[in-house]
Amino acid sequence: MTVFLNRAQVTRQVKAQLNAGKTSLIVGGLTSTLDPQSIQVSGKGNFIILGTSHQQNYLSELNMPKALKSLKDSVELLQKQVQLEQSQKEILNKEEQMLMSNQKMVAQTKILRWRN
Repeated sequence: MTVFLNRAQVTRQVKAQLNAGKTSLIVGGLTSTLDPQSIQVSGKGNFIILGTSHQQNYLSELNMPKALKSLKDSVELLQKQVQLEQSQKEILNKEEQMLMSNQKMVAQTKILRWRN
């Protein structure tokens, strides 16, 4: 690795045994701040490199930019809070139903006592 004032040069080596025909090689685990224009590919052997492409895998934790990771973490936290609130709401609704049932039973008991 070579470090410059505002960038770094990183070299990766991939060893692969290729069969005849077209083959795609995917190199993962690279930084999310990679400059796609700086990608250089070479190799040894009897083959032709047809091209290179760069794609960001935003679902990969390794390649996720810090801002996106922060947003993802916030979404997960808020989803957990919503689940907690919904569970508490269900509990309160059941308690309310139980209290209403108890009120009806008390009222019916008073009516029955009054009639007797």
